[in-house]
Formats: sequence, C-alpha cells, structure tokens
Amino acid sequence: MNVHLLGRIDLKQSLALQDRLVYEAGEPESPPITLLLGEHPLSISLGRSGSRGDIHFSQRELEARAIPVDWVSRGGGAMLHGPGQLAIYPVVSLERCDWTVGQFFRRLLAGVQVTCRELGWTVQVDPVGTVWGRIGPIAATGIAVRYGVCLHGMWLNLNPDMYLMQRVGAVTPRAEYGEIGAKSERGKPEKLSSVLSETGRPAKMNLVKTVLVEQLAVAFETGKFHLQHGHPLLKTDIQSS
Repeated sequence: MNVHLLGRIDLKQSLALQDRLVYEAGEPESPPITLLLGEHPLSISLGRSGSRGDIHFSQRELEARAIPVDWVSRGGGAMLHGPGQLAIYPVVSLERCDWTVGQFFRRLLAGVQVTCRELGWTVQVDPVGTVWGRIGPIAATGIAVRYGVCLHGMWLNLNPDMYLMQRVGAVTPRAEYGEIGAKSERGKPEKLSSVLSETGRPAKMNLVKTVLVEQLAVAFETGKFHLQHGHPLLKTDIQSS
C-alpha cells in the first residue's frame, strides 16, 4: 500500500488525481491500494443522491465565501469539505485484492472504527458507513466503483467549522451496493458532529493520520506500507475531466 499525505489540496485536484490512479491501479507495476489523505479548502461535493436543495447557502453566499460546488460520481449526497476535516481516499483494485465491493467497504469501516477506538473516541458505525458519536455523525462515507477500482472514500470531522458544516446535508449513502446498502437504523442525521464537539479536545491531525494508516494497513492486510508526502502526479498539470 502506498500512502500519500497530500496536505491541503483542492477538491477538483484530488478528484483528478483519483481519476488518474484508477487507470494505473490495474497495472502490475502499480500498487493495488493507494491511500490519499488530505484536507480541502472550503468546497461542496454533491454525490448521486444529492441536490441543490441540500445546500443551505444562497448563491450569493457561496460566491462571497468562494465555496465551489462540484457534482461527483460517488454514492451519497451533499458534503461540505474544509480545514479540520480529514479526507480519506483509498483507491483500490478489487480484482488484484480479490475483494468484493462489500468486503472492501467493511475493511475500510473496520480500520476507521479501530482508529477511533485507539484514539479514545466512543463511536458506532452503521451499515451505510456513517460513524456516529454521542451527539451525531462525525464521519460519512461515499464511494464509487470504476473499471473494478474503488475510489472516493470517507470524511472525518476533527475540528472543522461546524456552523458551516451544519448548512450542508450530510452524506447518507444510498442502498446501491447490495449487501452493504442497508438503510441506517438511526435515520437521516439531523445534526453533524466532530471529534472536538464529542470530546471537548482538539484532535491532532498528524496523530490521527498516523493511527489511521496503521489500522487501515491491518484492515487491508497489506503488511508494510510506503509513506510519501505529496504525489508525483501533482507536479504535473492534472486536469479534471
């Protein structure tokens, strides 16, 4: 597993990078799993079940705050991204790992759940990939499968601006992945939460990344992993399709 710590990266640029990695994932010389970790500037992504009605900002407000809105081909609805939220993007060749989509999904959720437990956070994970704290969801999942490769992933709220986060509908993945698509028993989230809201203490981003990488390596059964800051493709002119 190759792990790339991207730091602050535009949403569009991360989408373009994942598009490139999807094509490379099937090549024998490329790793079957590439994990991208980063934070986005304020931006909104709309998944397949999202709509403009999920965004409780006027167009004037979006323009004043310079918040772009992008429709993306992942499961789930609307999600606001911003500093203090960790974006977790595993790009995984299902064929080379010999996994079904459901097996990949459960491994991802298991790795994140153990990470939370190791960091002392009390959470529950529902079948659609929402990570619940006592107050509300602190993370949500939305994935896509393209040419047998999983992409997109999960967003974990550590200490983002929750006033802004509450103004965009939470990602609630649709029942489109068969065995993993059961409806959440807790229903649609009414209030988003964060690790800071749950614990009263700011989470250290670097520590969270360290524990998460270790636990995903266990969940994905990769053994060793190679850690790198940035990605070589980001030094080229990647254009979003």
